[in-house]
Amino acid sequence: VITFDRDARVAVPPAPFDAAGAETARRALDRLTTGIGTNLGAGWREASEAVLRVVLPNAVRRVLLLTDGYPSRGETHRDALRARVMEGHARGVETSIVGLGDGIDDGLCVALAEAGEGRFHYLREESALAEIVTAEVEGARALVATDVSLDVQLTPRVDRAEVLHRY
Repeated sequence: VITFDRDARVAVPPAPFDAAGAETARRALDRLTTGIGTNLGAGWREASEAVLRVVLPNAVRRVLLLTDGYPSRGETHRDALRARVMEGHARGVETSIVGLGDGIDDGLCVALAEAGEGRFHYLREESALAEIVTAEVEGARALVATDVSLDVQLTPRVDRAEVLHRY
């Protein structure tokens, strides 16, 4: 768990999520307070670096970024933030975005989620946050394969083929 306002800080470092890890995380989360500003770029960078440091075979590296979608500190330009997330995806980090509150910049949130091959979730209130986090975690657990390729060899009788989906 990385928090970000003016700066980004590690609130809960990567650790096994057993009973002890869950209790440590719960205590750390209970101590969180709000700050001033939104350094979205620094928060994403810290989170992506944290998941890249965890060395687990075949691990899915996914950042779930919770934001109001209005970066006010650090890098604030949509294209530059999108480029960072795309670079992270090239390094193996997926990024999903949760936009919280009224009047978020959903255009920025969608652009970042698309750049990270993740999903965008909009929440007016945080009451459904646990459901979204659970869905993101379960989605990563249910992942069967990555970087799959399909080789289709057509018979001479086929005179036309069309791809109907990017996957």
